[in-house]
Amino acid sequence: GVYNVCSGRAVKIRSIVETLVSLAGGGIDFVQDAGKKRPTDTVAIYGDPSRLSGLGWSPRYSLEDGLTEVLDFWRKKVSS
Repeated sequence: GVYNVCSGRAVKIRSIVETLVSLAGGGIDFVQDAGKKRPTDTVAIYGDPSRLSGLGWSPRYSLEDGLTEVLDFWRKKVSS
């Protein structure tokens, strides 16, 4: 079967970017262009972890931990 590996919580892309910028030690200004938002854009999409929960699975790492790992990977990749 198909299993969504997810937390069941919606997370805004802006929140992910802000976390990455914070972890990277940078500072940037975010500007949202309302003219680029389409009326058909979905407000929130998130997965249902119930099938995984039924197997006894639960996340071991936070989103911030995962983003830290991604950032560290790319830092190493760029520096080599």
